[in-house]
Amino acid sequence: MTYSQPGIFNALDDLGAGFGMSPANSAADNAAALQAAIHQAQINGGSGNPNGAIVLIPSFAVDSEGANVYGNYNIEPIMIPETGDNASPLLIMGTGPGTTLVMQTPGSTLFTVNSAFTTFQDLTIADGSEDETTAGTAFDFLTGDGSAGYKLFRVSIVDFPNAIVIGNKVLAVNVLACTISYDSGYSGVACTAIKTSGAETNIEQCSLIFGVSSGDEAYTGIDIIGSSYARVTDTQVSGFGTGIVLGAEGMGTARGAIFTGVDVDALVTCVEIGGPTYDASFANCSFTPTNSSSPGDFGVIVGTSGGANGDYDTIRFTACTVEGFGTYGLEVLCGQNLQVNGGSYSGNGTAGIAVVGDAAEVQVTGANCIGTAGTATQEFGIYIAGGQDVQIVGANCSGNGIAGIQISGTAIEDVRIVGASCENDVLGGGSQEYGVYVEGASGVLIDGCALTGNASYAVYLTSVENVTVSACDVYSSSTGAKGIFVGGSAEAGATEYVFIRGCNGAQFASYATFLAVTGEVSHLEVTDCAGYNDLGDTILAVGTSAPSGTFSGLTYNYFGPTAFYVVAATGTIVTIDSQNTHLSSGGFTLTPGESAEITLGIVTHFLMVGK
Repeated sequence: MTYSQPGIFNALDDLGAGFGMSPANSAADNAAALQAAIHQAQINGGSGNPNGAIVLIPSFAVDSEGANVYGNYNIEPIMIPETGDNASPLLIMGTGPGTTLVMQTPGSTLFTVNSAFTTFQDLTIADGSEDETTAGTAFDFLTGDGSAGYKLFRVSIVDFPNAIVIGNKVLAVNVLACTISYDSGYSGVACTAIKTSGAETNIEQCSLIFGVSSGDEAYTGIDIIGSSYARVTDTQVSGFGTGIVLGAEGMGTARGAIFTGVDVDALVTCVEIGGPTYDASFANCSFTPTNSSSPGDFGVIVGTSGGANGDYDTIRFTACTVEGFGTYGLEVLCGQNLQVNGGSYSGNGTAGIAVVGDAAEVQVTGANCIGTAGTATQEFGIYIAGGQDVQIVGANCSGNGIAGIQISGTAIEDVRIVGASCENDVLGGGSQEYGVYVEGASGVLIDGCALTGNASYAVYLTSVENVTVSACDVYSSSTGAKGIFVGGSAEAGATEYVFIRGCNGAQFASYATFLAVTGEVSHLEVTDCAGYNDLGDTILAVGTSAPSGTFSGLTYNYFGPTAFYVVAATGTIVTIDSQNTHLSSGGFTLTPGESAEITLGIVTHFLMVGK
């Protein structure tokens, strides 16, 4: 044997088997020659360097229009290591884009790798079988114990339905500055650019491009299955039906995945977290439809319908953009400890962020959910149809078509909306009807929010229980608009225990404009609200006789504190909450919830005012 350089095996040299690679050879001979070069690099003493060797494939070794490295139907995949050889470190490298290896065997695998610390560099790998009904694989990194340290660097993979497959016991795989592209259509074949169930897969500065997709969900950019600590950084995933899949039922837990600076456009869904996932993080990522004229329904989906919350635990989105989808930007079907920090969720068909399943501990902080992005206006900034312990803090949910924040569902409990902006007429957005709309929920706090300018109501409450609206600006100058609506019905459910404290509707003309109440409502209190409690002494009743039986502000449809004044003959008894005041005449104050009664004696003057 002769070598170009100790430890360097030039695939053009006579290294046995099919001898050296050459454009003049058959595809079968070139495949055999490359396998022989790998064999010589890894046999005992073959390289003169038992700790590693290089197999060099110069750019003129193959011709994409002539001889191909692998084309005979009877040839097995190129094995690393070959049976019986040492699994010593190996670098297989070309000299740039001119080094192209074309596989012509339909549905087969080009490289099967089970040798630790194997690197592929500066190569183009293409599926030239022209068979669009079977799924060929470019790189299959096997699952043998101890397999680790695989790397692809500046490798271009073209038209392989399964470009890179990483087994579940493989450790520390790096895919760096690579391109995976699809220029051909496929019929009934599931295409996945990178599929990993191994640990510590690192994908960095790569481009994954599906140029001919018809929108099939089976076309996937990155599929992370039961993998630990995957990293995807500064990578583009474009044109697939589904951009990224994280987790798979029955395949273990996808743990510790981190996505940073990833740009995904997809025809159906950009990110689908569809199996057990723990501690996943998306930061500074962008998710948009591939085709804006017929966008997919969902940008990001977390969980499955009816799934267990504990299977989707601690998932974070930080400073991400999810815009332009047909239904929801971010849809949460189930999960717990889910966090949305900042970012933009605007211009989606129905809602920017939607919690539609029985999720728990969902936190939205500082997100931009205004209605309009580009030419699209979504109906709701944030839409909640299920879940418990939801926090919305400092979000901007203005200029949507119907409501800034809509909460609708009888199973929804403990929602806190703090410091949110849900205003109308923002950046050319829709004519937002409601700032915050709540139906059927219990344990809702709306605190310190800007809810001005909405066309119907700043806050709309119906069939709710235990709701507090505190320190909110609820004024609207829209014709016919009012501040707060509270209602209930026997059919849909009564409303109980609503407390409105310290809100501002000072520019409303009357307390009746500030608040509208209809139907089955009990235990409603309004205190310290400009536009309701500061309009002077609003006269509720005046006359020469007292009301019959117990009375309070509610008797006159007033829900704040009241005062009444009575002049009566000696012997008249004034009681407050059944307690005898031992007074017949004078002035008396009732806080919300208190009632009075005037009995016996003769009343000559009675006046009741709202405070």
